[in-house]
Amino acid sequence: MNKKIKRLKAFTLAEGGHSPLLCGDEGVAEGYSCVETRGHKVLHASKNMSFHIIKKGFTLAEVLITLGVIGVVAAVTMPTLIQNYQKKQTVTQLKKAYSELSQAISMAQKDLGLMEDWDFANFPTAADRAQSFYDNVLKPNLKIAQYCAPSSGDCWTDDSFTLIGNKYTTLINGTSGSNSFITASGYSVFYWLHGVGTGGWFFIDLNGPKKPNILGKDIFVFKLNSTRASYKAPKVGLIPSDMYRLDEETNMLVPNSRDDIITGNYSTATGSGSCSKTGIRNQGLTCAALIMVDGWEIKDDYPW
Repeated sequence: MNKKIKRLKAFTLAEGGHSPLLCGDEGVAEGYSCVETRGHKVLHASKNMSFHIIKKGFTLAEVLITLGVIGVVAAVTMPTLIQNYQKKQTVTQLKKAYSELSQAISMAQKDLGLMEDWDFANFPTAADRAQSFYDNVLKPNLKIAQYCAPSSGDCWTDDSFTLIGNKYTTLINGTSGSNSFITASGYSVFYWLHGVGTGGWFFIDLNGPKKPNILGKDIFVFKLNSTRASYKAPKVGLIPSDMYRLDEETNMLVPNSRDDIITGNYSTATGSGSCSKTGIRNQGLTCAALIMVDGWEIKDDYPW
């Protein structure tokens, strides 16, 4: 058959055929002929040719097996995906809180002079020191939703814990001079200042008084360093707790190694914590330092 047959949109089954086939525009394959059946032209196989039925779709068993495999994969991977998301959220929130507090302290220097010259010793009580710092440094330069002086359960949790579940008793609500506040960004801060004028302590709870209230999970610790100390700090401002240690020979602060930050195995003169469930002293206290040393990242060996 030399004449080309136009492709038809409609078709019918050829007699004895098992599969709907139309005559193609490019001719007919060997072993087939193009015949007209009931007004439509279809391919017809010769006697020595046979058709095979092509089945499409899945059986119920195949579907169930596939769903089972998907369920197993999801059960294995979902906890890891959720944990990775939580880690990234923690780092993002911590970085934001640290940035806002650092910026507030830095901006206060425009009115109060260089931070190196700040002296918190000239106040009659710890409460006066903390209130003055709030009035002159924090309040003008930070969006604060609620302030508690002294600290109370409205701004800060009454119970906080280390990574191994021990209660961290340093944070005590109601103590004069230990104040707290909640920022517009949603994180809480518990702080106090040293009477000798060397700075203070700042504890950040990323989700406010809500649980879990665990060091290294949602509570992170910073110190306010100034050069008015008996030793010269390598940096002034808000610094993660125990990112530096005191060199007893030079009486200077020097950086801790990553391993020291994790284990807490450094000079007991300034060492106050670790970032490990097996570390010595206050497990979780130095985790802000570890995150910062690791380039604002929670790595695989982090005690999550």
